Amino acid sequence: MSVASHAFTTARLTLRPAMPDDLAALLAMRSADAAADPTREARIRALLDGNAGLFALVGFGLWLIERDARAAGFVGLRPRESSACFLRLPRGLKASRSAPTS
Repeated sequence: MSVASHAFTTARLTLRPAMPDDLAALLAMRSADAAADPTREARIRALLDGNAGLFALVGFGLWLIERDARAAGFVGLRPRESSACFLRLPRGLKASRSAPTS
């Protein structure tokens, strides 16, 4: 099953597996009041580098949310290796300067 087969499209949004080329878009999705984290870029890069393999293995991973062909957020399901809880749910939205229109 290809990574493309895990994409979802609605009238307003597309959710597609995040890929290494999405690094800059994901780095831009950061809270203005978040503390500086020197490991953030490396952690996101590692997440993206393994995402296609995760989709191939378990059928889910990190999706990039796009609106009007631009990154608007992310959501995902990630397995936890060291917990009784099997999944964790990373998510985030890009800050917007204007309210979304319907």
